Amino acid sequence: MFAVRKLIHLAEDELGRIYVYDKKGCRYLSFGGALQQSCINIRSPHKLTYKYPQTMVLASVLIPAMRNCLVAGLGGGALIHFIRRYLPECNIQVVEYRQAVIDLAKQFFFICEQEQLKIECSDLESYLQDNAHEQFDVVFMDLYTDEGMHEQQKKLTVYEAALQTLTKNGVLVMNIEKNDYSAETKIIAELERVSGNKCIKASLMDGNLIVFTFKGEVPLLKSAAVTDGVAGLEKKTRTSFEYLFGRLKVAE
Repeated sequence: MFAVRKLIHLAEDELGRIYVYDKKGCRYLSFGGALQQSCINIRSPHKLTYKYPQTMVLASVLIPAMRNCLVAGLGGGALIHFIRRYLPECNIQVVEYRQAVIDLAKQFFFICEQEQLKIECSDLESYLQDNAHEQFDVVFMDLYTDEGMHEQQKKLTVYEAALQTLTKNGVLVMNIEKNDYSAETKIIAELERVSGNKCIKASLMDGNLIVFTFKGEVPLLKSAAVTDGVAGLEKKTRTSFEYLFGRLKVAE
């Protein structure tokens, strides 16, 4: 018998409805009812349930250190819970456009602002323009609506501003749509042009494409530092990253 999802809350703002529902021990945030924007394990929120955020957090082993990060797009806070648990020394700045999403994340997804976690209600482009002095080791960008990838995640000016705010060895990590090859190719080409580096990408079976854009030198995926970092992350989290790490390759 298939598990039935249980709607536990329905909110609405000027951009539309936001659904919160439970199913088989997980809690989901959805903007369109059928589409799932975010998911957490209710008993263990720090355990990433989807492959795409598991791939995104590989950024922590592709750079020398991750002490400050920017998360664009809060959702249900899956990335936040992971970072707070396994990288407790990292300061997190969240930018979320919808105040209703922030409120729901606090009410139903166990998100609580504290000294090392700050949340600002703003669109990403405005935040980057107003806080150009900030410096982050990693910028995670996962901006979606009920219709697909948000327009700001397709803008060259946003890429330029995000790269500008990175530290010298920093990385921009984006979850982009894989169902449009021409759009995917254009985005990667623009990222490589503004960064001056080749991107590293991971094409996942669930339909997500994760792209890593480096401000400094692009890491060698088979270097001892990176492979040791992946092994350390696996040991710390008790999660296998071998398959996802194997999906990483330099964009052609």
